[in-house]
Amino acid sequence: MNVIYRGGYNKNDEGSTKNSFFYEYADIVRTLTAKGIQVACVTLAKDDGHYDARIKENFGNIDTINHQTTVVNWSKYRLIFLCGGTTLRLRDGLLKLGFNIDTLGKSVVVLGDSAGAYLMSAYFFDTSDRENLQFFEGAHPQSNVITIAHVNNSHYSNEKLIKSVKDFAKEKHLRVLSLNENEEKLLNNNGVFVDFKVQGLFS
Repeated sequence: MNVIYRGGYNKNDEGSTKNSFFYEYADIVRTLTAKGIQVACVTLAKDDGHYDARIKENFGNIDTINHQTTVVNWSKYRLIFLCGGTTLRLRDGLLKLGFNIDTLGKSVVVLGDSAGAYLMSAYFFDTSDRENLQFFEGAHPQSNVITIAHVNNSHYSNEKLIKSVKDFAKEKHLRVLSLNENEEKLLNNNGVFVDFKVQGLFS
């Protein structure tokens, strides 16, 4: 399994939106699906239909896993996008559908954006005011990572939040992954963050 962590995007900024994973990964998704390779987009973290048009426009006909989904065969997917929104909602929705990293195929690539990146960490935080944080176990304990997305957007991040996460990470002996919006990092099978070209992950 390879995990791509992305720092989210600003839906109110056209430039940020155009550099989101929906556009950055459009070509590779269409190439994979043309070969019959299964791709899924998980929108459980946000149930307002925000992603629907972008999925159809950029990715074409792929599986969308949302709150109407009742059964998922996770092992069939080669690429899974975990979209942003509320991390606890994403976690709870995935648990109901039997998601854990042991159910995934060995060669799968999971791309977590914002809430998806939080969930694919060893721990993640939740906060309503960006100051008082609660911490929860994530879906990928082997990563030894806790992620802060949207670091360059003051609506989501500030110095107090970052300090709280770093203090928690020190206590738990975790690595802190800080991501600006539209920034991405790949954690490979050996637990190392590496530079990558996405096409190479599917060769």
